[in-house]
Amino acid sequence: MEDIKKVFDYCRSTTWKDDAPDEVIWEQAKLAVDNMLCEKKYTKAKRVYRLAGQSGSGKTTQLLPTLAGLEELRSNTPLVIAVRNFVKYHPKYEEIIATCEKGEIREKTNGFALKCLCAAFKQVMTMGYLTILDVTVLDPRFEEFINKQIQDNEYVAQYHILAVSKSLSDWFIDKRKNDSGSAETGKIVKQESKDYFYDILPIGIDYLGNVDSESVAFVWSAYEMEPIYRGSLCGAVDAINVWRKQVGVVPDELELRQAKLRYMVG
Repeated sequence: MEDIKKVFDYCRSTTWKDDAPDEVIWEQAKLAVDNMLCEKKYTKAKRVYRLAGQSGSGKTTQLLPTLAGLEELRSNTPLVIAVRNFVKYHPKYEEIIATCEKGEIREKTNGFALKCLCAAFKQVMTMGYLTILDVTVLDPRFEEFINKQIQDNEYVAQYHILAVSKSLSDWFIDKRKNDSGSAETGKIVKQESKDYFYDILPIGIDYLGNVDSESVAFVWSAYEMEPIYRGSLCGAVDAINVWRKQVGVVPDELELRQAKLRYMVG
């Protein structure tokens, strides 16, 4: 269990510190997985999609529906693991929602939920479910843990990474916060979190490129209908750094999703 201890220590060192005991994390993560498995009949297949990009880049609005749609066309149902799934399992959740604005809840629970995600991912990988891991690439200490679960359980991983400028992702965050029709209306992402997610992405990808020579990476831009890069993880960092500097006109979000799906279907 040394791997989980290391990743828990990393989670505690982030900006979203949390003091929940490890045994509570394990209990709540198991409960969350049990509840997820009761909701649907998920497909057994040792494949995992990893979604990456800073807050506001389009992981949940672009990549998730694209890959879930791809698997739906194959008559598969992937299990989606994301930090947001574990917020309600926080031992002080009722107190948090009673004392915080709606938009602040995620920031108050991120540390706990990230640790729960790690424990749940470790469990799910041993079960053999087709999985979409909707959490951006983070510090090498986190990526070492995630990669170990994938390799130890003989999964095939595919990385989908968004190369988006900070100004554009910040704009999307503000748009989402003020959109009355959004499920995340009012959600607040602190500047410290925005900066961390943006800065850590190429560092985590660079680490993965050195330890994983087999997984395929797709790098997507906010402006292009097809991936700007497709290849090994070790070549993805250059594409990310170049395309984060690009400025253009963002196409319609639905049009972008449909184009991604057409490309993936081939």
